[in-house]
Amino acid sequence: MTLPPPFKRITDILFRHWNQVRGDRLFPARREIDEFFLQKEGVWDDVFIIEVYPLVQSNGYRFLYTGNNIGKEPVKDESGKYVQNIVTGFMDLSIDKYNMVAEQKRPLQEEEEYTSTETGVTIKYRQILLPLGPDDDSPIDAIIGGMRYIHD
Repeated sequence: MTLPPPFKRITDILFRHWNQVRGDRLFPARREIDEFFLQKEGVWDDVFIIEVYPLVQSNGYRFLYTGNNIGKEPVKDESGKYVQNIVTGFMDLSIDKYNMVAEQKRPLQEEEEYTSTETGVTIKYRQILLPLGPDDDSPIDAIIGGMRYIHD
């Protein structure tokens, strides 16, 4: 019997872990995510966790954890200055995607491009968003996501 090739993409590693810990449920609880395992797999620095809290007409979101690689931004603009907050700024613009995951209680995976209107720098990224919550009948209370990106 031959073993499948090792997972290298963050989306594959994170989805596989999320899927294993959820079992037969729609999604696992936040406490079930194994930080040590994700560190060992080399993806923890590319992970973020967002708290989801209900508001009167929508959901609110707050970042609980942002991996070190997401915070690092070795991108320079034309003047040679480091561009700050491109990725985290992009993540703040993803509320529609967070709403979709929260409402549908289903994963969302994408591979896209984002161009900063301030600097013109284009980021190509691969991302996965996975719901977390206490049980299938309750609203989700968090989203774990993973992102890796390259820039022009």
